[in-house]
Amino acid sequence: MTVPTHKLLADTRWLLDAGAGEVRARSGMRDAGRTTRGVHVFVQGRGMLENTTYGPFERRVDDSPLIQVPGPGAVLVARGAHFAAYADC
Repeated sequence: MTVPTHKLLADTRWLLDAGAGEVRARSGMRDAGRTTRGVHVFVQGRGMLENTTYGPFERRVDDSPLIQVPGPGAVLVARGAHFAAYADC
């Protein structure tokens, strides 16, 4: 599973009872994780994108906007008010 940045790593790992290698931040991955296979969580909605707790973009950090773009072949599998999940397993 991937998440946009480190901000969601701890919560996601805790909820899934997953290890460090099982949930990774796309901001630290080659090509923003777009060629990584699995389930990918994206923050959605203006309120969440601008939220300093969950939003993937900060003025102090130069994260690629591609961390918020599903890779080729990824299919939307779930959507809530604040997050969307795509899969390409």
